[in-house]
Amino acid sequence: MMLGTYFAVVLGLYLVPLTFSSPCIMERKDLGPRPAILGHRGAPMLAPENTLMSFQKAVEEKVYGVQADVVISYDGVPFLMHDQTLRRTTNVEEVFPELAYDHSSMFNWTDLERLNAGKWFLKNDPFWTVSSLSPSDFVKAANQSVCKLTEMLETIKDNTTVLLNLQDLPEDHPYYATSVNVTLDTVLTSGIPQQAVS
Repeated sequence: MMLGTYFAVVLGLYLVPLTFSSPCIMERKDLGPRPAILGHRGAPMLAPENTLMSFQKAVEEKVYGVQADVVISYDGVPFLMHDQTLRRTTNVEEVFPELAYDHSSMFNWTDLERLNAGKWFLKNDPFWTVSSLSPSDFVKAANQSVCKLTEMLETIKDNTTVLLNLQDLPEDHPYYATSVNVTLDTVLTSGIPQQAVS
């Protein structure tokens, strides 16, 4: 009798989940629309953040939109960089060791172009995804440079929307008062639809 009761309870526990209705168990036709996915600094698990490769990967993955951090160089060129200094995501300590702790906006564009913005990604492997890169993507990631805003806008303009985060500039920066205007001019001349930019 106890054995029969035991088997009845076990059988009941086994069959009870079949009576539940769960959103995890749905037919594809009954699913709602795919959620909108934003690529934060591009596709930072597939390529170094805020680089042209990162935004190309985001477009390939068909994201709804991308987010980027915009800084104005000392000579007025909008470029993409999240941190206040260039130390984490470039080789500034090798190329300009005396300027490594300076604000990223205090560099001229000609100096920023000399920096490598990809080797740190391969070395630090921040998302443990470097081993999944193809050999060609590995080489491409190793050769990324600091990305201009115009380059990123050209890459994404026909495929996705963009959310721009404007970084604060030091008060002694020549574009301190006009950084928004410089960024806006760059966006307007890029050809990206205005409604696609936030």
